[in-house]
Amino acid sequence: MDFPPMDVREYQYLAVADVRSAATFAQCWPRGADSWDNLEGGLPWDNQAASIVHEPDARELSSIGLTTEHWDQMSHSQRLSAAKSIAATKEIAEQVARQADERRAVGRYTLTEAAKAIAATGERFEALEEKLCGAAERGDLPMYGPGERARYEYTNGKRVRPFYEEAYWGDLNAWLEQNEPRITFRFAAPAGAVQMANAPPVDAAGAANITTHRIRTRTDPLQAIIEKAKDVATDPDDYHSVWAVIVDWAQGSNRTPPLLGYAEAEGLKWENHGNVKFFTKDALRKRMNPRAR
Repeated sequence: MDFPPMDVREYQYLAVADVRSAATFAQCWPRGADSWDNLEGGLPWDNQAASIVHEPDARELSSIGLTTEHWDQMSHSQRLSAAKSIAATKEIAEQVARQADERRAVGRYTLTEAAKAIAATGERFEALEEKLCGAAERGDLPMYGPGERARYEYTNGKRVRPFYEEAYWGDLNAWLEQNEPRITFRFAAPAGAVQMANAPPVDAAGAANITTHRIRTRTDPLQAIIEKAKDVATDPDDYHSVWAVIVDWAQGSNRTPPLLGYAEAEGLKWENHGNVKFFTKDALRKRMNPRAR
């Protein structure tokens, strides 16, 4: 018995339909598969929607400005993008936490961190932060840029940034003793300072054998943001795609340092060791492709 020739798409239709029927019976057909654009529900093994996306909790969603209601209304591709943004935000937060630990290791604190530490004893945080900022701007409290040993000066109308510049534990204690003697809280000396204070004296001959270890500091804080943006971008090798991600972060309400904002004419506004700089889309193109002109 001769059968009429079968169009290849009809063959695909029947094949997918059979697979779908078996998978549905076994309760393993992907939820929402029938809304996909491929032929008759698509091929779940050949569709991005087959990728498993971990459902974030409310805290994770809030880190990128979303709610569970937003998540429920998202398509699969939108959820994939949101999941990447959550992962990148988490990495940046972990990096910020590591940097805070590094500051603690050498006894340095931002003024916000210092005010919070003192306020934990029952004092008002806002009042303490305001006093510390005033002392820094007047020069009564020595301040330093991240990773710098030279004292930071507030000249030419510069204002203190309590989240950025840092003060040493000893200078903070000296300020407390002079200005707030009734506050008994004192910052603890870092482990290295305690060890040096308890170390026996070294003569001139022994001093030549001392090895000095210096902490290597990051010279370009913007590069970390670029690398995280590549992880989130649709095409990590396309500077247009990476630029869109960074601009979105810079315009957000919860900007991650060193981002300070975005202006159409100047580009990205960011902080580099106490100096405000601008980064353009063309500069990103050249950074991602050093051979570009």
